[in-house]
Amino acid sequence: MATPRSATTAHKRMRRTVIAQAQASGITHCPTCRTELDYTSKNRPPNAAEADERVPFAVSGVTSTDPDDWQVLCGTCNRKKGANVGVKGETWTNPYPLSKAW
Repeated sequence: MATPRSATTAHKRMRRTVIAQAQASGITHCPTCRTELDYTSKNRPPNAAEADERVPFAVSGVTSTDPDDWQVLCGTCNRKKGANVGVKGETWTNPYPLSKAW
């Protein structure tokens, strides 16, 4: 049975890094819906801070290891976005990943 992408070491590391950076930067609200983010809850309420790849794995086929390719969204917006790209209606037409490290 294949391992889910969210269970990979790279994804877990990036999730921890991005959430820690957002919290340290003082990001308190979701950039899409302006809901106050919950960084402490373990049971994933709708406003839980979640790390999101701007260009989803479903589009790029790889998990980016550049924090600039990630963002923090509330759980509701992250689920709404799904495999779509960007926030607030942004569309991604560049066929290459956004990271300078690629």
